[in-house]
Amino acid sequence: TSNAAAESFRGEMAKWVNACPTNTWLWRPNALITYRVLAPKNLARVFFNDLSLFKANGVAGYDFDNYFDNYASMGLMYYAISKAALNFDEVDYDVIFNDFCEKGFGPAASPIKEYYAHQEAVYNAAAQQPSNNEYYYVLNLDLDYLQRRLDAARELAQGNSEILARI
Repeated sequence: TSNAAAESFRGEMAKWVNACPTNTWLWRPNALITYRVLAPKNLARVFFNDLSLFKANGVAGYDFDNYFDNYASMGLMYYAISKAALNFDEVDYDVIFNDFCEKGFGPAASPIKEYYAHQEAVYNAAAQQPSNNEYYYVLNLDLDYLQRRLDAARELAQGNSEILARI
């Protein structure tokens, strides 16, 4: 939930893996828990990059618990985690993100990308805060902007009931 905590954790994980290289390591974050603050959030790049880093450094698997039915607010994160686990071609996050938006939202991909980009930018700013960054994140989301992005996406998807349902 903060850059400092994330860097500390990555360092600790590296120490454990290097100290016991013959062990099988599993990463089990509680990162999908949403009971404190249920708001649109985009930590997809963070999850994707961390899982890719850990896989490249000897972590054999992962267990993201708390996969609830929050696909509307967390679908991109679920997608990014799954794609990172099966990323045999080692494509970067932006390829995965564009694939999610373009295949899932077709003509409405551009405002959907902007919708998620805003969430990511606010999360990145929150992660730089020393504490209470989850609330910093929520308080600094521009919900009107997010709504306008969704409205623009709906306009571009007129006549496509499948995409409209996703939006």
